[in-house]
Amino acid sequence: MSENSHTPKYSLRKGAGFWELTFNGRRAAFKHDQGAAYVAYLLLNPPPEPIHALDLATRIAVLQGKQPVSAEVADPATGQTVLLSADARIQERSPELDNAIATRAVLRKQEELEELLQDEDQIEPIRLEAQRDLIALYDYEKSTGPKVRDSAQKAVRAVRMAINRFYARLLNSRDATGNPHPVLREFAAHLEKHLLLPSARHTLARGRLTRSELAGRFTYEPPPGVTWSP
Repeated sequence: MSENSHTPKYSLRKGAGFWELTFNGRRAAFKHDQGAAYVAYLLLNPPPEPIHALDLATRIAVLQGKQPVSAEVADPATGQTVLLSADARIQERSPELDNAIATRAVLRKQEELEELLQDEDQIEPIRLEAQRDLIALYDYEKSTGPKVRDSAQKAVRAVRMAINRFYARLLNSRDATGNPHPVLREFAAHLEKHLLLPSARHTLARGRLTRSELAGRFTYEPPPGVTWSP
């Protein structure tokens, strides 16, 4: 009795090649894949605002032990360094994902500077500095060309496909007797309602305002009483 009282009703724990799931007090296990890592991060760390696919990929890479490097770009004309936001990290992975995350960081910084310039309460020296940094970022983005944008689009698509594949695998899972797996399929229904559908709504809404090729945001909106433990 005392042991069960300390067992969480909802938990996700990564083992050697598989995940241990407790869903509504019932246990199951499934093999590890990249989509499972993305989903587990969202469930264990519900974002206050939808997280961009590239930011999600970066955080997972950090958790998996990749060495982070601070993201910065240089003005092609002057060579002046422009620092990006503190959470803009580039991991030592494939060059395509490195370029994609760098592009995402540049676009995020552009949005911040553009909002600052529209703020009429800002003093002139700050506005001038923001304008210089914004020009440098525009020049950097122009110099990278469409190839980097294509890398960003592919990276966003890869995150989305990994999550969708994981969901489909849960939805079609069967138990040892060949029957539909009751726990994993219930877990799949939970993900559809509280992760996939809310993420789709935010992505569509945001995509109307930003560059559509980089649209791709994910969130998790747990119902009352559901808190996940590692």
